[in-house]
Amino acid sequence: MRWWPPNLRNEAEMEAYTDDHLTTICDGTLSNKDRLELLYRRSAKERRGLTKDEFFGLLLDGKLTV
Repeated sequence: MRWWPPNLRNEAEMEAYTDDHLTTICDGTLSNKDRLELLYRRSAKERRGLTKDEFFGLLLDGKLTV
């Protein structure tokens, strides 16, 4: 027997959720620390060699937005 979230009864109902729905649900379960780490990783990909200290500086100076 497959497990479904309490408000879903079958696979067809699960498929009704779009990727945006699932992203919203997943994002809602992240802690602020997790969200900060994800933002750092995305920023480090865009700016190769970005250190965490530089990242925090950009964030505090308002030069980096979510």
